[in-house]
Amino acid sequence: MVQLLDEPASDTRLVGINTIVINANWQADWSGPMWGTFRLETGDGRWEGTWAGQMTGQGSWYNAVVRGYGAYAGRKAWWEMSYGICQGRILD
Repeated sequence: MVQLLDEPASDTRLVGINTIVINANWQADWSGPMWGTFRLETGDGRWEGTWAGQMTGQGSWYNAVVRGYGAYAGRKAWWEMSYGICQGRILD
């Protein structure tokens, strides 16, 4: 599945259009592993990365490893989404 999102964020370096590729191997109850790639386009550059996680009866969680391009070239970041709460850190 491919999902296109308008990403809001408190850090303006992470605000933009995010294209997410989603792969999954779910059971009949929609639980199981999921993984993919994404590309977040901002006004000054882009972030690209891979992610992997799990869908559960309580919701989903995943971890992402991210690399910056354009104004963010050379920067890396990590994101952790846990049941609707996203935390992350840009490593300058």
